[in-house]
Amino acid sequence: MRFIGDLDDSRQAQNFSAYLLVKGIETQVDELEAGTRFEIWVKDEDQCDAALADLKAFQLNPSDSKYAEAVQQAQVLVRAEEKKTPAGAEANGQSLWGSAAKTQAINDGDHHCMCSGRLADQFW
Repeated sequence: MRFIGDLDDSRQAQNFSAYLLVKGIETQVDELEAGTRFEIWVKDEDQCDAALADLKAFQLNPSDSKYAEAVQQAQVLVRAEEKKTPAGAEANGQSLWGSAAKTQAINDGDHHCMCSGRLADQFW
């Protein structure tokens, strides 16, 4: 896993992590400093260059509609994956995407946002 940068807004962290999820890039977002900074980590080092380029583009125009639209697309992906998950997978420490890593959530007051790319157990 490699750190690629940070954002200072939970909604931006949600939109960006959803955008990467839709592109097939697993991330982890860590909330720091009482919700004022969110570190973006890419799980597969082979995808770091692409994710870093995406982060730079995102930082130039975070209000681009493609990022907000990615949230809905990511929710569809997560729900589809939930239907495929065998009963008891979560109890065995497996995420909905087959990884043992734990999903973290950011509570922005309205809902929880996804903080681990393909780890979806707390995706909204």
